Amino acid sequence: MCFSLLKNWDSVVTSLINIRDSTSKKAITKNEANGIFLHLNKLETAILVLFWSDVLERFNLTNKKLQSISIDLITVSNLYSSLINYVKQLTSTSIFEQYEKKHYYYQMLRSIMKIEKRKENLLMMKQE
Repeated sequence: MCFSLLKNWDSVVTSLINIRDSTSKKAITKNEANGIFLHLNKLETAILVLFWSDVLERFNLTNKKLQSISIDLITVSNLYSSLINYVKQLTSTSIFEQYEKKHYYYQMLRSIMKIEKRKENLLMMKQE
């Protein structure tokens, strides 16, 4: 869920705005869409989505390796130790700053992508 939200963040936000601004939707639906939209635009939500995407991806990858038929006990032990160390690192106080920086990095990338998309649209309009 978190990875999908992260990957499709702009589409989700755009859809929520479209629902919120729609004249054909019920007031309760529009209100719910606006409430979700407001929550998604909080720094805390963005950081949590980034954080849980990373955590769930790491656990998923470890889980897939642990399900291997030919896995040996030493590899299992190493995988679990690695996961334990990963979780311990997540409890450090500097983790918030890392995800805050990551959030701003994603924001910057999205802004650049929007600017590039606008440039493409302007070029297409000039060519027509």
